[in-house]
Amino acid sequence: MKKPFEYEKEYTEALNALHFSKEIKERLAEKLIKEEISGGTKKHKQHTHRLPKLAVAGLAAALVLFVSASAYGIMDASEALRGVFGPTADTEIIDKIGRPIGASATDNGVTITADAVMCDGYNFAITYSIARDDGTAFDIAQVDGSSGLLDVFFGMENTNFGTFSGSHGSSYFYDADPGDHTIQYVEKWSYDEPVNPGKTVKVTFNDLKTSAGTGDNSDSFRTIAQGTWTLKFEMNFKTLSAELPAGQSFELNSMVGTINSVMVSPLGYRFEYTLNDKARFDEAPNGKSPDQHGQEWAKFDVPRSLNLSDGTVYDLSEGGGSIDTTGDKTICIRSGVFDEIIPLEKIVSVNIGGVDIPVQ
Repeated sequence: MKKPFEYEKEYTEALNALHFSKEIKERLAEKLIKEEISGGTKKHKQHTHRLPKLAVAGLAAALVLFVSASAYGIMDASEALRGVFGPTADTEIIDKIGRPIGASATDNGVTITADAVMCDGYNFAITYSIARDDGTAFDIAQVDGSSGLLDVFFGMENTNFGTFSGSHGSSYFYDADPGDHTIQYVEKWSYDEPVNPGKTVKVTFNDLKTSAGTGDNSDSFRTIAQGTWTLKFEMNFKTLSAELPAGQSFELNSMVGTINSVMVSPLGYRFEYTLNDKARFDEAPNGKSPDQHGQEWAKFDVPRSLNLSDGTVYDLSEGGGSIDTTGDKTICIRSGVFDEIIPLEKIVSVNIGGVDIPVQ
């Protein structure tokens, strides 16, 4: 079970990357720390994707509703996912591995629809549409007035794949078309253990809120839409992932490491490696995360990147993952969803701890 100081550090670090005011960041971090529910013995580090701005979601659970098609029709997967990865995203790859969903739930005159999903077995991106049934628009401010990303979050949110695997990720809201009454919500998540095709997913949302416009300068949040929305759908996906040769050795901070497995796909990556030393995280009094925790994480965090065919080096250091001690050794997993679709033919090699591993 994670301790409060671990959540405080993770959420504070994540929120520091967002373009909210200092006061908003502090209120969101405090709220999420109080609501977090988790289990397991591994140390996890949250991954904040390199998006211009993000809104943050917490966790919850509730009743289940399954609808086979959206009240607004099933959106084309390519159209929905281009909104996630940008208009220049590789359409051919999205067409191959993106899948429409079309499950929706309605409460108090608001409908949330799961539009499309991409998954490589460990990493996924799901995009949702949110709209009032009467056609009126939501009163939500943009984060900086021009980006299209919105200052809004769910009071509680839970995406349940029916697995106890460690996970990390991020989420955000944006407005794909300010001229209509629909807004979009995106989840990008990575799991330590594989998620198999055909797995049933239950997603629950509760109360749509904003940190702006409370009117009284208090620490409270304004509720935009009250309700509970729970969707259920199958995780049907096709992956273009590649498993690369493993077993190589490397050195890291006077330790000897072994690369256990390497997976890369157009969507994301997952690396696992073992180091011949035991990670030690000191107990922290009063729920505060000591500097030692960050130092220990950094000690076992291997440099990693992609070498692309155009000469670009794609840094993966912002990815999240886990640390698990076994005897006198430490097993580390690093994974994440890319900020763009990267065709495998454009990835020349993966570099882990100075070891170049060719993709083709």
